[in-house]
Amino acid sequence: MSVHTYQQKQAMHQRLTSLYARKMRHIPASLFINQRKPTFKEVVLESNQCNFVGSIPGKYDLGWSFSNFNRLAHWGFQACKSHNFDEMELAKGIWFLGLDVKHSFSARSEHSVLNMLCVLFTHALPDPDRVCEVALTADFRNSLHQAFEVNALYASTAYDTVLQERFLETWNHNAADLDVIVWKPSQRDAMQRLIKSIQAVDKLATAVPPLLFPIEHFFMQAQKQPEDVKAERQRAEAALRDDMADLTDSIADMGRDALDYLNDPHSFRNSDLLSALAVPVDENIQPLPEQVHRSWMNPSTAIKMVKGEISGVDDLVGMMANMGVGM
Repeated sequence: MSVHTYQQKQAMHQRLTSLYARKMRHIPASLFINQRKPTFKEVVLESNQCNFVGSIPGKYDLGWSFSNFNRLAHWGFQACKSHNFDEMELAKGIWFLGLDVKHSFSARSEHSVLNMLCVLFTHALPDPDRVCEVALTADFRNSLHQAFEVNALYASTAYDTVLQERFLETWNHNAADLDVIVWKPSQRDAMQRLIKSIQAVDKLATAVPPLLFPIEHFFMQAQKQPEDVKAERQRAEAALRDDMADLTDSIADMGRDALDYLNDPHSFRNSDLLSALAVPVDENIQPLPEQVHRSWMNPSTAIKMVKGEISGVDDLVGMMANMGVGM
């Protein structure tokens, strides 16, 4: 029988719900198996709803996100290159979880979709290196293509992440310090207008033989809008107002040490996930400035390429038809 007073339970509930709101804010709903964020009660009970989709490596689970919140916040939730092993593990987690929309394998990321489109366009050129920011970017481009391809085709199932890991090593250690293309809003809008104007998907579907990688998949994914943020927040707030007695009883059932997290989060032996959630947030964190690296292709060049202003891409359908399976 629990000896905790109602006031203790209420204080614990308020502390944990506050941490839940802070830490869950940066985690995309699309990571979870039902495409929605788990409620606080589901986190307390370690419901299956707390599980990420199968395409996310198991070591980067919700508990990892909770326990590393302060380190992620220090990095501004941005993927940063580093030669330190622990820091690179953090960068990999950010990539796989899509915490940085500019550096993500997710087909929901517009930055990622447009990067992949540019890779496919570039592969079809007679001399790809001349449109890239620096010469000899083939290894970077091919590694990027393979990593995005497998993620798009198997986005909701478990698969071997060796191609993503290989790309991340190339991204982190390439001699030219190359990065993916980081689009400004105006450049992103210009690319989207071009995509709509040429209606590439319809043409490819009828005029091009089967490709190693179906480019139309990316357009379909890009058109899928993530769950409405406001509605998600309202559901979460409603769940937090759930019956206090039911919730605190569930917490109390986990054992006599349920309040020990206030002094030592690691002593909360009955729930690893709740222990990770209970790690206090450092209110004095100063985010690091954003890293700036050289994009493998200049965004302005990419826009010209899609417009057909660069020799070799005048005919979109013909260009795509020339793409070989060995790219």
